[in-house]
Amino acid sequence: MGRSQREKGKREELLARDFWRPVFPECERRSCGEESQVDQGRDLKGTPGYTIQVKGMARPNPLAALSEAISAAHDGEIPIAHCRRVVSGRPVGEQPTVTMRATDARLLILVFERFKAVMPMRVEELRRECEGGE
Repeated sequence: MGRSQREKGKREELLARDFWRPVFPECERRSCGEESQVDQGRDLKGTPGYTIQVKGMARPNPLAALSEAISAAHDGEIPIAHCRRVVSGRPVGEQPTVTMRATDARLLILVFERFKAVMPMRVEELRRECEGGE
């Protein structure tokens, strides 16, 4: 992999880290030397319970990225593919896409809906916090 590709990957991982920090305050990209064979498919550390694979390319393949995350996930972890279209070093579109298995999405939605039913004000507070409104 060439230097420009490594730099592009690093930029995407830093953007992904910033995106996930409201949820995982300890979130970091892997440091130098960890890129090789250690935890292939796990681009961010400090995301307990989740394995996040980050892709930024002209034609990202979310299902292939999810497959990498699934392969790297430990028992009980939820694998996530965090993909963004990047052309000539610039992100295309505002938001990255997040891909996960349907069963994991269903579980997270179920937990969210039950939490929201019990504590609706707390959900709105967390939503504002996540969007940077506090």
